[in-house]
Amino acid sequence: MANPYTIKKMKQVHVFIFTIAFTLLCNYAHAQNNDTVSISAPTLYSKNIPYGKIDYLVYNKQAKDSPAQGLYLVQIHVERILYKGQPAIAISQQWDGRDTVLHRAYTVLSATDFSTRLHQTSWKGLGYSSRFDFDDRTVIFEGKIADSNKTKIISAFDASFAGYNLNWHTDLFIFTRLPYRENRSFRIQFYDPGFGKPSEEIYSVTGSDVLRTDAGKKINCWVMEHTGKAAGSYQKFWIDKKTRLVLKEEDLFNNRYRFKRKLQVAENG
Repeated sequence: MANPYTIKKMKQVHVFIFTIAFTLLCNYAHAQNNDTVSISAPTLYSKNIPYGKIDYLVYNKQAKDSPAQGLYLVQIHVERILYKGQPAIAISQQWDGRDTVLHRAYTVLSATDFSTRLHQTSWKGLGYSSRFDFDDRTVIFEGKIADSNKTKIISAFDASFAGYNLNWHTDLFIFTRLPYRENRSFRIQFYDPGFGKPSEEIYSVTGSDVLRTDAGKKINCWVMEHTGKAAGSYQKFWIDKKTRLVLKEEDLFNNRYRFKRKLQVAENG
């Protein structure tokens, strides 16, 4: 007959082992769900930069099942260039609306750390254009702009030099450089020149999904989400696991949906 004292001790050992195992499992799960990477130059993926032309169809909807409104075409061209004698990446953007160009931007990023060296932008709705020179730390405006607005923009520009940040206006390119992994979040210091101060943003990989092309081809994607500052607003991205390109985007802000879909065939070449 087994000794009752021995049985009691064995039960205590089993409980202790179970407790330790359960704690380790919980800690592992917690770590997996809190794998947050603070993005800096060394954490960004430097290989296989997607040079070339990429087009997106962008449209708005009142609800997901409503007719598309405000369709426009976003044309992005990523080039390898020399800027002031140094390797750089130039990103040109043109947003075409109905019979008009709504927006143009030309951005030069450092080829070594993807920081911004030059950002030129114009919006038809604003009535002025801006040139942000990050090397000389100067801003030049062309067109009518209120002095109070100038002051705010220049103040935010000056604040951007306090630390490392990435150009939010080139987010679709920056997303091709992130080190994706299941349950991983990215803490990114973003700055969109001319539109507020630098801000820390969190983008989280929430899973995987499969998209289909019009030809029926299946594409395995990461799904990444970003929560906006306004209540209920969000952004959701489907990123090709192979090419790292954003294939689809779904946004909700101001109670309106915006969709962005990559076109598979370029107009020229």
